[in-house]
Amino acid sequence: RREERLPESVLEHFPLNLSCSANSNPPANYSWYHNEKLLEAQDESQLLISHLSLNDAGKYTCNATNDATGLFSHTSLEISVLGDFSSSGQIQFLVLKSLCLLPYFWTHTTFFLSMKTPR
Repeated sequence: RREERLPESVLEHFPLNLSCSANSNPPANYSWYHNEKLLEAQDESQLLISHLSLNDAGKYTCNATNDATGLFSHTSLEISVLGDFSSSGQIQFLVLKSLCLLPYFWTHTTFFLSMKTPR
């Protein structure tokens, strides 16, 4: 569920940092998807794209899975990448929260997206 209206656009050539967290016992395993395609070697709670390109636009999904129970939760964020233009000192911050209650597996999944003008 979205708790607030979020900006959807970030600037080309900037870093993108997405973080997904889930409270789970045992600890959750994470997987990331871009436009429904699994991002190989992205099995941590954080996804970093150091240099955004226009091809990075689309839907990002984080899955948090409890292997002991087989239960999972997921949340998604749609990102559009704006073409190159000059910007001085802009900082954007997005938060997407998803709350899911499952038997024996409670998750509170949060996306944090931050983008800063490189120095």
